[in-house]
Amino acid sequence: MPSRETLMQIEKEIGNIRPAWQWAVHRHRYEDLQKATFGMWAYLEANGAYMEGVEVFEKAAQALSLEDENASRIATLGSLYIREAWFRFRLADLHESQIKSRKGRHLLESLDSPTVAHELLIGRSIFIFTDFYLGDFDQVISESKAILAAALPANDFFNCRVAYNILGLQSQFLGDYEAAFQYFEQGTELSKKIDDVRSIVLNQVMFGSLYLDLNKFEDAKNWLEKGLKDAEMLQDPFSLNLGYAYLGYLNMKVGNLADAETHLYKGLANLEKISDLYGISIAKIGVGELLATKGDFEGSEKEFLEALELTYTKGLMMFSISNLVGLAKARRQLGTLTDQEWVQWLTIASAHPSISYDVKLSVVDHLAETNFELSAELAAEITPDPKKAANNLIASILS
Repeated sequence: MPSRETLMQIEKEIGNIRPAWQWAVHRHRYEDLQKATFGMWAYLEANGAYMEGVEVFEKAAQALSLEDENASRIATLGSLYIREAWFRFRLADLHESQIKSRKGRHLLESLDSPTVAHELLIGRSIFIFTDFYLGDFDQVISESKAILAAALPANDFFNCRVAYNILGLQSQFLGDYEAAFQYFEQGTELSKKIDDVRSIVLNQVMFGSLYLDLNKFEDAKNWLEKGLKDAEMLQDPFSLNLGYAYLGYLNMKVGNLADAETHLYKGLANLEKISDLYGISIAKIGVGELLATKGDFEGSEKEFLEALELTYTKGLMMFSISNLVGLAKARRQLGTLTDQEWVQWLTIASAHPSISYDVKLSVVDHLAETNFELSAELAAEITPDPKKAANNLIASILS
């Protein structure tokens, strides 16, 4: 994200940026479009206008796609595809985001010019994020470090910060909290250098989530409240409502169920307004767990089932596996899951590579508490291909 000063300037000039953008698109003024791309993207991103972002950049790319080949058009069109890919990623339209990112990168790479290096790295960064949320972890670490190797010497702090954040997210997901703290701290220091206040605030929320995972509740509360205060001042919808969701989790863990309910539902409602499926997924898992904690297992089952359908349809397997576990717990309490199904569901979840560290710990504990063993036939179906086993199980649940 841009600096505080740049954002304030963009906010002042957005009344001029919009008509200038439309004029440049209509007249196919490549250089004017290239100049306006950053301002338009930054404004829409800062205001959580992800659907509008897809529409704006997609229409601009369509208007230029039939033009004759020249370097200026290719550079502009490549940037438009990559910015559209960014907003599709924000909407969790992951496969289409990868298609548009790949298309934009192909155009920019054909120019073989250092002037498009920043946009090319953004395209690569988008791919890392989509791979992470799709559960394709193999390339995430190596590709993130490759982006850092290219971006650091060029003082491309935006792409450096993105790479550090994705490394932090993956480390947190895998339970390597020491590395996660380190990566988020490095991302924060880079953000401070360029006064990228929104990234700083987001990392405050992420520090809170890390302490929450470690059950260090006082530290979690301090970081989350600081992030919420700054996000509210900045009117940053994503960090603000993600912070509310995590604060809901915190209150649930310490037994303040009334506050947990207030914060979780507030965060969820506002995240739904901006169609941020990542934040929605986190908040809905929290709501499902809250309802179970309150003894409303039917409500918990309903929440996890809705969330499972939502995340599975979008290919967000890391959230789907968490929802599968939550659904299993709710149905177990309702008595609608047999011993065989209980162990089968948990075994499939624990074997899937997209299960998070904290969820896996809870699954291992539940499996250790049961005396029922999985049949040899079912075990043989899971072991060779846990991804296929999970897909088959979730598809059968949703059918």
